[in-house]
Amino acid sequence: MPGKVCGDVFEYDVKVRFADVDDARVVYYPQFLDYCHVVFEEWMEHGFGKPYAETFQDDGVGFPAVNVNVDFVAPARFGDVLRVRLTVTHLGTKSATIRYRFAGRDLDTSVPSDKNMRVDARVTVACVEMKSFRAMPHPDRLRAFFARYLEEQES
Repeated sequence: MPGKVCGDVFEYDVKVRFADVDDARVVYYPQFLDYCHVVFEEWMEHGFGKPYAETFQDDGVGFPAVNVNVDFVAPARFGDVLRVRLTVTHLGTKSATIRYRFAGRDLDTSVPSDKNMRVDARVTVACVEMKSFRAMPHPDRLRAFFARYLEEQES
């Protein structure tokens, strides 16, 4: 489902570490899901203004992944710095789909570019009440925060 960004975009750089690569010397594919969660936590802390740990522990609200779709476009290697662009592609009553676009940097400019796309991942998370681990509607403040990053869907 293509979309164009009309809301905010959260950007975060991830450096590929030696421990992240496999024997083929490229990022071992499940590592990208770990990167997604790191970026999610940074987004909550720096975008929402509250560390995810506090939302999770103090407010009793969590966002476990319930569906993952990942397109591997090109390999990422040890030492690469990937710019991750986070947007929201869907915001339901009790779930949201977060999109993570991982791009490398142009060698000439050190600026991330879509032509250097490595991975395009979509992670659907459920909003859950942590005591019961049951789905719940997004609290108003979190819903408004997620909505700021919503992509406009093309018809």
